[in-house]
Amino acid sequence: MLSAASIINGLHTEPIENNGTLSNGDTITVTIKCDEEPLKKANVNVSNTKLTFVVEGLSKYITSPDDLTAEE
Repeated sequence: MLSAASIINGLHTEPIENNGTLSNGDTITVTIKCDEEPLKKANVNVSNTKLTFVVEGLSKYITSPDDLTAEE
């Protein structure tokens, strides 16, 4: 019988594309991959393998004069 820990350890994510330009408000999608055979044996059904997140909490850096506001 498979343990929950061994099932979780078998999960992995596809690489997340980040070319260094992620900003707050951007959306990223994380795709989870797993070996389906052990899951079938454990009678586990994974139904949502794509998760979407909104980027938040990043510091804002001024990268061009156009980014300046009147207060700055």
